[in-house]
Amino acid sequence: MTHEELIQKWLSGELSEQERKDFESSEEFAKIEKLLNAAKAFKAPVYDVNKEYNRLSNNLSTRKSVSLFQRFNPIMRVAAVLIPILFLATLIYYFIGTSTEQNNWIADQDQIFLPDSSYVRLNKDSKIRYANTNWRNERSVELIGEAFFSVEKGSQFNVATTEGVVAVLGTEFNVKNRDGFYEVVCYSGSVKVTTDYTSVVLESSKGFRVIDGKEENFNISDRLEPDWLNGESSFNSVPLRVVIEELERQYGVSVVTNNIDLNQLYTGGFDHNDLNVALESIAIPLKLDYKINGNEIILTFEGK
Repeated sequence: MTHEELIQKWLSGELSEQERKDFESSEEFAKIEKLLNAAKAFKAPVYDVNKEYNRLSNNLSTRKSVSLFQRFNPIMRVAAVLIPILFLATLIYYFIGTSTEQNNWIADQDQIFLPDSSYVRLNKDSKIRYANTNWRNERSVELIGEAFFSVEKGSQFNVATTEGVVAVLGTEFNVKNRDGFYEVVCYSGSVKVTTDYTSVVLESSKGFRVIDGKEENFNISDRLEPDWLNGESSFNSVPLRVVIEELERQYGVSVVTNNIDLNQLYTGGFDHNDLNVALESIAIPLKLDYKINGNEIILTFEGK
């Protein structure tokens, strides 16, 4: 359900009890509540019809004044009713219109076109949020998860995550922000990455990442885009836990590990279209056994 649909269903009373409770405890609802309170406090100006009629009578003939009064009276009654409604509608429209959010929870990649024709591809379990207002002067996107950006030239373009901010003018790059893992790879042009501890400029085919607080710069092969856009996840010397989490994300499964060092480094990749092939790509080089039990995968170290 999109951000706009959620608000509209709440306004029309179509949310389930649990959906309503979750929404009313969110930060977005707090903003809407302020708008509603403002709307309730709003009152249309009091219009004294008799006073206005007497004023008009001093300037017009009695016949014309009565005619004008008869036309004017119902119009003002309607206006008194419509003004608060229009005011509330404007507030809600403003709230909805200033925030656009795309969600992608355990689903296929989405291609999202931004107001300047830049576009974003979201990986599984990822989402972005951006404001339409003042986009030409302030191009800024919030990201949770992983996304590939193709940015049109123009004013500075920022991608903000909890771990850092990527600033560019026009380029193609990938940003991945998962639990304890932050990575930026530049595929064309250049990008500036700023975290709480450092700032680095990446040229084409360069990457930067932070794993559990440890920073690292690295090179990539001359590729035009990340492998996940073509249905494959690839890794270069990353902790095994990062690989397993990505497998869970891509296939919607839960992985249980037995006697496995999740901090050991893994280099390789897996396909997004065949779970058995994907598991073999991880298990064989690390000498692991695996068992599929519905949506649960059990990985065990062979010990040989």
